[in-house]
Amino acid sequence: MYYLILTIVISISSSFAQDVVTTPPNSSKKIQGFHKGVIFFSGSIGLFAASGSLIDTDKAYNSNLLLESQLGLVDNRVQPFVTPFSYKSSDSKTMSVEYAITDKFALGIAALQFSMKANGQNRYPSYANVGTAANPSYVRLKDQTAYSVPGKYLMYQGTNLMLMASYHFIPKFIIDPYVHVKLGGGFFNTSSHRNIYDDDKYFLKSGDFLGYSKIIGAGAGVNFFILNEIGLKIELEHYRQFLISSNFSTQTLNTTHIQFGFVFDLNQLR
Repeated sequence: MYYLILTIVISISSSFAQDVVTTPPNSSKKIQGFHKGVIFFSGSIGLFAASGSLIDTDKAYNSNLLLESQLGLVDNRVQPFVTPFSYKSSDSKTMSVEYAITDKFALGIAALQFSMKANGQNRYPSYANVGTAANPSYVRLKDQTAYSVPGKYLMYQGTNLMLMASYHFIPKFIIDPYVHVKLGGGFFNTSSHRNIYDDDKYFLKSGDFLGYSKIIGAGAGVNFFILNEIGLKIELEHYRQFLISSNFSTQTLNTTHIQFGFVFDLNQLR
């Protein structure tokens, strides 16, 4: 999905750039940096830190299962239950295209993609054969079995598409500091628990669940133009997402990203 959005954004921005002229046709001097009429396309990659109820719920689930295992409330047959919950984040990817409506203000669209995997114990239902070996018949027992060996599962993998508004402090200069806000939504996959106990008698369902998200974000960054057409960028952003899926009603996910990448002046690349 991320690469499909990338193709659409580039196609739109390229066709838009053909219709925008930022300097007189007979002028040999090109304007560098941000200015009215310019179209910037940028892409970056980086790292992020996460928090929110999506993580808190799975952390509490694992802690609750640890306590119940220590109290003998769940059957733990293999080894002592000691592994804490943890999660690992992937790199995050962003891209955007923006059009300068004045020498300082711009509007545009942006895309964001990242994922996280979790590591922790889960509990599974215990079954007993009440039939025969030839004709087995299994019933679910009241006791639950805790997995002693931690399992890995997909906590979050999503792509968001957002509208963007930005303010650039220094027009027509090779150093271009800016701030922006973003608002939008997208889709994600998850295998996270529904709640601390899980509605279906405490065990993690297999498979991923599709959901949709609402997202709002803000950030600041700097573009450093090494050529008229190309610049380097560094950016710090914070996002808050509201997640809804078939596995849970609403969870929150807060992420802070630091990213590095490139910015292209599409007008000067024509």
